[in-house]
Amino acid sequence: MEQTLRDHLFALRDVYCAHTGASSTTVAQAACGDWRFFDKVGDAPAASFRIRTYDRACQWFADHWPDAVSWPNDIPRPLRDAVTAEAGAA
Repeated sequence: MEQTLRDHLFALRDVYCAHTGASSTTVAQAACGDWRFFDKVGDAPAASFRIRTYDRACQWFADHWPDAVSWPNDIPRPLRDAVTAEAGAA
């Protein structure tokens, strides 16, 4: 299961970075609070992360996902955070 969640995070990162031009380290810092997150988790398949980190990262991606880009079909998308949604509407 952890590998599936890891694959989700990397897929979200790849699509987001490709469409926004953001670097992996910038996204890792914003989404996970650690600019080396993807390097640490990607370089060591045995490296672990908490489900809370996964949830926080997926929420960040959902809240900041570009409107013109489709969310990957095989990854459950959390609802947008109400605070972020209100800020975007203002």
